[in-house]
Amino acid sequence: MKFAVAIPALNAAVRTGWITVQESYFRQSVQPALHLLADSGSTDSTIADAKEYGWEIMPVHRHDFNHGATRQKIVQKLAEAGFDAVVFAVQDACPATSDTIPPLRAGIRLSDIGVAVLMFQKKSHIMITLPKK
Repeated sequence: MKFAVAIPALNAAVRTGWITVQESYFRQSVQPALHLLADSGSTDSTIADAKEYGWEIMPVHRHDFNHGATRQKIVQKLAEAGFDAVVFAVQDACPATSDTIPPLRAGIRLSDIGVAVLMFQKKSHIMITLPKK
């Protein structure tokens, strides 16, 4: 299963433990084909930090940012690039363990509707399958 981890963000470096969040995804036992940051105009070091860790940057104009619409643009971009699924995460939550992604992948394989949700640290990660052309 070809999947990505995607995080919409704005000024994550000054608001959150952004470096820790990024490191936590690179410690996962299963790695995505792509780490994607949908940045809506950060003015701090969010983008530079993400590039240093190898994240692909998807610029989103701040006035165009919408939680649902931005995630839909991510889905479209990844589907067009041949991805099967995406894990949506948030800029201020780290996976609880290095094995956070495997249960999401297992949930996708067991789900008829193609959605898996995992809660931790009072935040959720959602993995969804992507539409095929």
